[in-house]
Amino acid sequence: MKTTSVGTKTRTGAYLYVQGSSPIDDTDSYAYYAGPVSAPAVGKCVQWGGGTNNQWWYSGWSHCS
Repeated sequence: MKTTSVGTKTRTGAYLYVQGSSPIDDTDSYAYYAGPVSAPAVGKCVQWGGGTNNQWWYSGWSHCS
């Protein structure tokens, strides 16, 4: 969910990467938020993140079972 430029369409994205699969993202010009993105991940680690304009953040591998 955006915290800056709320209500104005800017490049915004949500990202999910399940270990062993291709990354999934939803990136486009959005006014409020991107996503959701989802994928089955039972017994696998995931990376997740997102951002807007030039400020992006991605987690390390987490939620490993």
